[in-house]
Amino acid sequence: MSRSFSLSIKDLHQLTGTLSDVYFDKTKWFDLGLSLHLPETELKAIKDDCSSDSHKCLRECLCLWLKSAGSPQAQVLANALDDISIKPAAERINKICKHHSQNPKLMI
Repeated sequence: MSRSFSLSIKDLHQLTGTLSDVYFDKTKWFDLGLSLHLPETELKAIKDDCSSDSHKCLRECLCLWLKSAGSPQAQVLANALDDISIKPAAERINKICKHHSQNPKLMI
């Protein structure tokens, strides 16, 4: 298994870009949030605030995870994507983890 690395709120733009690169279905943001063990009440609040804009919902979901996970790990995100059967995105994050373990200066 590839080594993981910590993420921060500074990685939000790159994370959303990486997910877009693999055509992540942004309407799956709520399932991703649940898989990341975010509180359902907080996810429902995001849904209420921006339900007509799935890109904004995904961004808010990832933001919540990055801020509340303590030390969010890229591998945790890959596992969450895999759990909801979003294999291309999980594989992309895993590939980034592998390359990052070989060159820690690489960003997501």
